[in-house]
Amino acid sequence: MTPLEKRGRTIILIVIAVLFLPQFLGILVSLIFGQAPNVSSVVGVAIDAAVAWCLYRGYHWAFIYVPASLVLVGVVGILAALFATQDWWQRTTMFIIAVVHLVPPAVLWGSDSVHAYYEHHGRSRTVVLDLHSHDGV
Repeated sequence: MTPLEKRGRTIILIVIAVLFLPQFLGILVSLIFGQAPNVSSVVGVAIDAAVAWCLYRGYHWAFIYVPASLVLVGVVGILAALFATQDWWQRTTMFIIAVVHLVPPAVLWGSDSVHAYYEHHGRSRTVVLDLHSHDGV
């Protein structure tokens, strides 16, 4: 693995941590305080973990899906901040959260390192499901 690909892998792992860990920590905190997490939270974390694994493993669909869904959330958040509320604090908070959702797609789609990582490790994973694509990543 070249240094450029290693940097791309590190970037992907950081993005996964930023996106996945808050949900996991939320469930963990609810367990610490004696509250059972609801089923939808657990299922959501399980799905997010599977998608994060596919993003790390180099599946092309995950490389499109994760940033595209974050862009959608960011754009809807900006529109909600502009039109849905009159309170300046809510509007500011919604706008900040929306912009935060737009940073990971810019990093994933704009980084030469991430593209190098996907060129090397995602070459045979451009289909939705390919059982013969494991090369030891």
